[in-house]
Amino acid sequence: MKHLFIKGHKHSDKTKQKLSTTKIGNLNPKWKGGKFKSHGYLYILKQNHPFAKTNGYILEHRLVMEKKIGRYLKPSEIIHHINGIKDDNNINNLVITNRNKHLTLHREITICSIDGCKRNHWAKKYCSYHYQKLIQRKK
Repeated sequence: MKHLFIKGHKHSDKTKQKLSTTKIGNLNPKWKGGKFKSHGYLYILKQNHPFAKTNGYILEHRLVMEKKIGRYLKPSEIIHHINGIKDDNNINNLVITNRNKHLTLHREITICSIDGCKRNHWAKKYCSYHYQKLIQRKK
């Protein structure tokens, strides 16, 4: 039986090159078009962006706001989702703030206006669950 990976085995430079280029981008079966979601936020692949993470990805809501204002956001500028839904990156749902104001926005928590619901909300009159239901009904 031939083993492909043997502990301590060193690959030749030619093999390393083949391994590094065979499953990059859309050649990789897990490729999702340069987008992924983590902790509710959407990330977009923008390797040439000055504030991209080391993996080349940046938060989509920051890109949306940068496009609107026509410049890169400063690292001190925070983007707040008005309705509290982290992947709703509609420009009308985003506002630029700083860290202190952003914390204040999240402290202004009130209770959802739907009878019997005790979830918190940060904007509108609804928690994110009921807000999503409301949006779906309107479509």
